[in-house]
Amino acid sequence: MLKVTHSTTFQARIINAANNMASIDPNLEELMFSIYSVSVSNLAEDDCYALFGTPKEDLLRNYQFA
Repeated sequence: MLKVTHSTTFQARIINAANNMASIDPNLEELMFSIYSVSVSNLAEDDCYALFGTPKEDLLRNYQFA
């Protein structure tokens, strides 16, 4: 991710999005869900359930659909 985004700018955009979720730019939202999907896909099933209380398969389906 660091090679395709400017970290400082991206971090600021994520913080702004978290503070005002009703007005997230659709492109940023797509990128965020892509990051969620990749992150969850790299977790073990047990870790996923421990962190989120949800099976990995369910999270991946939701994030990939979003």
